[in-house]
Amino acid sequence: MSTETKKVANPGPLGLLGFGMTTVLLNLHNAGVLPLSI
Repeated sequence: MSTETKKVANPGPLGLLGFGMTTVLLNLHNAGVLPLSI
């Protein structure tokens, strides 16, 4: 009898990438390099 284990992707890198991208975007906006408008 064999047991199957499902391998699920690691969500850590995706979360860190999202956090890093928003941090860089906010810093560019605060420095006046990238104007953000809605």
